[in-house]
Amino acid sequence: MIRNIVFDIGNVLAEFSWREHLARFGFTGEKAERIGKAMMLNPTWNELDRGVWSREELLQSFIKEAPDLEQEIRLVFSDLSTIVRKFPKSDSWVQSLKDRGYHVYYLSNYSSHVRKDTEKELTFMKLMDGGIMSYEVQLIKPDLAIYQNYLKSSGLFKSIPEEKYNNIFTCLQARIAEYKADTLIVNIGDRNFRAGIVLEGGLEEFIYDENANHVAIQHLKSGSVFGAELACGSSLSSQFYLKASVDTKVLLMDFKTLLSEATLTCPCRMQVTANLLQELSNQITFFNTKLRILSQKKLRDKLKIYLQTLEISKDNVIHLPFTRNKLAEFLYVDRSALSRELCRLRDDGILKFSGSNIKLLDPDFIAG
Repeated sequence: MIRNIVFDIGNVLAEFSWREHLARFGFTGEKAERIGKAMMLNPTWNELDRGVWSREELLQSFIKEAPDLEQEIRLVFSDLSTIVRKFPKSDSWVQSLKDRGYHVYYLSNYSSHVRKDTEKELTFMKLMDGGIMSYEVQLIKPDLAIYQNYLKSSGLFKSIPEEKYNNIFTCLQARIAEYKADTLIVNIGDRNFRAGIVLEGGLEEFIYDENANHVAIQHLKSGSVFGAELACGSSLSSQFYLKASVDTKVLLMDFKTLLSEATLTCPCRMQVTANLLQELSNQITFFNTKLRILSQKKLRDKLKIYLQTLEISKDNVIHLPFTRNKLAEFLYVDRSALSRELCRLRDDGILKFSGSNIKLLDPDFIAG
């Protein structure tokens, strides 16, 4: 069950609008592009996010790219308050996830200079459970080390000391890979691919039925392990498609190395193997439940079994992790039929619903 969601800030919760920032000072056209190339598009900007260089060291690096624009560069860098603009629905987006029971964090390349000047645009951070900005740890994405705090939320690293993470990364030949939204990562029939953990974004496992209808199997968010059941097999081929549902970063690993004799002499490798077995057990449980749902002839029974898998609050409220469309896909039913059945359940006094919340009026409905 997904419990933790990790957001980037730049161009996810807030827009990095450097051209608008330059326009505020009256710099547009060719001059703005030259300033942007010397500053925001300069690789040195990464060092600003890393938080190691002094302000003057950064300025000198920017000025070196356009010496004739020194005054303009110093002016632009003196006040960065308009370089970031919060997206209108960021606060409500984060709050809705919190209301549905998720732990919400941020992990972003962000400098202390920009944070100080743009604090008024970061109101969504007060709604979140915490996070890391790159300057705080003097690391920038995609450096693997910056993700270590979030790997603790993955069951794969349970009971493994953080100081041993790098040894595990080396042993499993770990590397970060990035995929744009809708990129197909695994095809049906694929044999040779690495499994891993979702760091940011999300993946979707799905198939097509004989009539070319999309059938959602599962959605994987930050901290979720994927592909382990195939990566550990010697002759298995994928029976599903796997794609990035949004822009996504994953930590790819070669789990086959855990099958070597060296695992028997390394406590950390043995712990990863034990954790991996637990993840595989969770996957088997999930697929058994999915099979039960798909085998039901009545939509009401499909809903009942699905709701049994979700947590219920003390006041009998269940938070749905899906939109109505995604829930219909997951249950493999028509969306309009799902809406009609929910209305019938409401009219029968079994439940009532509002948005993504369902309140059980008759808790016995999901008993047994």
